[in-house]
Amino acid sequence: MSKRSIVGLTNKASLIAIFLLLYWVFIFSVSTVFGFKALREDLTESFFMAILAYSHCSPVPSWFIE
Repeated sequence: MSKRSIVGLTNKASLIAIFLLLYWVFIFSVSTVFGFKALREDLTESFFMAILAYSHCSPVPSWFIE
């Protein structure tokens, strides 16, 4: 891999991470402001399930289920 392709992959990974962080902040602020009990109780679990449902290409690892 050349330096240019590594930089491109790093940029894509950072953009995805920023998008996921903004998504989590949005869900957290909406659940805090409007008081959604279902989201407030399992916020992190809901976030992980939303990400895993979005990425159809990889199955859920066995260590995540336990």
